[in-house]
Amino acid sequence: MSLSKKVSSDIIISTLFTASLKLRGLLFIPLFTLGLGVADYGAFVQAFGIAIIAANVAALGLDTGLVQLDADGTRTSQLVSTMFVVSGLAALIIAGFTAGGAELLSIYTLSTTEYTLVFVAAAAYIPFEVIFRISRGYYHAQRRVRLYSGIQAVDVWLLVAAVAITILALDGTVIEAFVAVVLAKIVITAAITLPVVREVGISAPSVDIARESLAFSLPTMGGDLSKHALDKVDRVLIGFFLGASAVGVYSVAYSIAYIILLFVTPVNMSFYTEFTALWNEGDRRTIVEYTKTGIRYFSTIALPAIIGFALIGDAVIGLISTAEVADAGHLLLVLIALAMFLRGCAEVYQRLFYATGDSRTPLLAQLAMVALNAVLNVLLIPVLGVAGAALTTIASFGVGAVLLGWLFQDTLRVVPNWGRLSRILVASGLMGITMAFVPLHWILILALAPPVYAVYLFATGGLRRREVSSLIKIVTAS
Repeated sequence: MSLSKKVSSDIIISTLFTASLKLRGLLFIPLFTLGLGVADYGAFVQAFGIAIIAANVAALGLDTGLVQLDADGTRTSQLVSTMFVVSGLAALIIAGFTAGGAELLSIYTLSTTEYTLVFVAAAAYIPFEVIFRISRGYYHAQRRVRLYSGIQAVDVWLLVAAVAITILALDGTVIEAFVAVVLAKIVITAAITLPVVREVGISAPSVDIARESLAFSLPTMGGDLSKHALDKVDRVLIGFFLGASAVGVYSVAYSIAYIILLFVTPVNMSFYTEFTALWNEGDRRTIVEYTKTGIRYFSTIALPAIIGFALIGDAVIGLISTAEVADAGHLLLVLIALAMFLRGCAEVYQRLFYATGDSRTPLLAQLAMVALNAVLNVLLIPVLGVAGAALTTIASFGVGAVLLGWLFQDTLRVVPNWGRLSRILVASGLMGITMAFVPLHWILILALAPPVYAVYLFATGGLRRREVSSLIKIVTAS
């Protein structure tokens, strides 16, 4: 299979796998709130979130670094073995602190000691999550993007199944549900780690490799943590200035708008592995062409989705929340969706930096984004309310996209095709105007808007017949 077909096929299949992951949150809500209660759901989400952040720290960014450091494949065994040891020890230490501080975590995050054992279970989850990430990172480094994406999907569905069986079939408690999650993680971790060990063998860890790996990987870990900060700072400050209800409205809009990133994640997963190899081979031209194609692909889907949220966003929010939240969150949904589009563009350039071996520049750019986000939120939320937080999010990710794109030009000139992007924007706008003047139920708008958009996209030259034919061939070949 040619490189173009492989990358395109990887993106399509990864998109399908990634789409399945978005269902986890939707399934957890009824499982916990109807099966155990809202308080237990909050406890599970809080403990699981802390476990993921702790695992993110313990992994030290090594799962990301494995792709770059194993580009030539000459020292895979020693790299993987060293990363298992380094991240495994870090995971055990952090898990120990988490278990020891479980009561305090329960008090300070849930205002009760009732859920102490849930945080103990969360501590047990951390080491297996870290080993899982390193093993999955190996498949990413080997450019098996479909398997890499598939593993994540299986992991999510296994976790959901474990929780569903515990609550629905066994009438279990929230603690037992978290224990089931730990057991599910052990199963999937063993299933993907044993083949890795068989393929690469076991080698003695190397201090030099550990030092080299951490030099690249630690900044990527900082980048991941700064992403968490960008996701959470606004809600913390909304809560401080406006209270819990405002946080709830903002979170509903943010969660729906976050779906926009679904369309760029597969691009980044596929491009990162291929671009690392292309960079080492000196094939700069292919990197430029594929990056432009990737941004165009993302824009072709994301921009009309933003217009779609403007058309039927209130109805979408109303499906999962109250009419009051739908009214308050409609404008927020559109604004945050635009911010997510800008964030997706920024992440494309972030992965380009990683592919060239530069993990520090993206970290510095993201830290600047976090600082800007915090300052603007403090200034705008008291004046504009939750809309101020949404505008801050747009500004932060907009600055990040421009900054990362501008900085990368010193390494390689990669500028989007503005002519094609303007046609996509025009087609999206025409679709929005057309559907806005047609008095239809939102379900009909949802059904009719895509073909209307496609007609305008063809008419403006934003999409060409040969691109559709090529896409069909790739899908049928996959």
